[in-house]
Amino acid sequence: MKDRIAVIDVGTNSVLLLICQIEGDRLRTIRDEAIITRLGEGLRQSGSLSREAMDRTTRAILKYIDLSRGMNVKRVVLLGTSALREARNSDEFIDMIRRNTGIELKIISGEEEARLSFISVARDPDLTLPEGIIAVTDIGGGSTEVILGEGKEATFHRSFKVGAVKLTDEFLRSDPPREGEMTEMMEYLRRRWTEIPEERIDCMVGIGGTVTTIGAMKLKLPQFDPSAVHGMDLKRGEVEGIFQTLISVPTSERAEIPGIERGRADIIVAGVAILLSLMSRFEIDEVKVSCKGLRYGMAYLLKGDNRGVIIPVLCERES
Repeated sequence: MKDRIAVIDVGTNSVLLLICQIEGDRLRTIRDEAIITRLGEGLRQSGSLSREAMDRTTRAILKYIDLSRGMNVKRVVLLGTSALREARNSDEFIDMIRRNTGIELKIISGEEEARLSFISVARDPDLTLPEGIIAVTDIGGGSTEVILGEGKEATFHRSFKVGAVKLTDEFLRSDPPREGEMTEMMEYLRRRWTEIPEERIDCMVGIGGTVTTIGAMKLKLPQFDPSAVHGMDLKRGEVEGIFQTLISVPTSERAEIPGIERGRADIIVAGVAILLSLMSRFEIDEVKVSCKGLRYGMAYLLKGDNRGVIIPVLCERES
């Protein structure tokens, strides 16, 4: 299985694993999993990763590396994003991973994260995208990437320090959130997008747990099924209806709604707020869901499909 690779994305809210097989011009997904570990929990207040969060995340990474080796993976790449970019003790966590796995975790910049997210959409043969300008939005726990592009080339990419975990910590102090908290958060979001160029968007694609959760809620899935969610279209009215349901009940009741995975109920309100504010910014009434993300973009690069993309050499291990 010399062409079987694994990419582990260590995010602010969750750790994601992709194991795929390179088959000509395509990537065949073998395993695609996520574990919510909340690496960025309390980061805004303390400026550092907590020992408990680092321990949880390390256990998830070890589980995924063991799984990868058991499936004859030859190349393993570890990528870190927003929380690790911001925490002042990121080096401590990287040392912990190195000692436990022998693999170097690479913290990628916001620009690199945005480019990888765009590649995951632009190179995806399973998405039917129209001609014209595409807006890709990757809503994470600690940051949101916004990329504009046409065809397979990105024309604008920016990583904003706005994420579902971060906004929840900063604005949503009540459960359920109060009207004043919501108004303050939505106004803050409206101001954040002023850097995005004023362009007519032909299609918007959403990546990340927020958007896939909305898709699962629309279908009332008792268990997440990426094959049912990937590529589906969400109307703005549907997203707004789900949003109203979410803000009307406390976290304990949200957690019981079909489609919301364990560990996401307390941050989903902020995530959906980000999506709705971006739909308003782009003046678009529909968003297409992608269950893929930067881990797929990295996999495309590892198989050599990197035309027009500048990404530094990443630390990886060949087993």
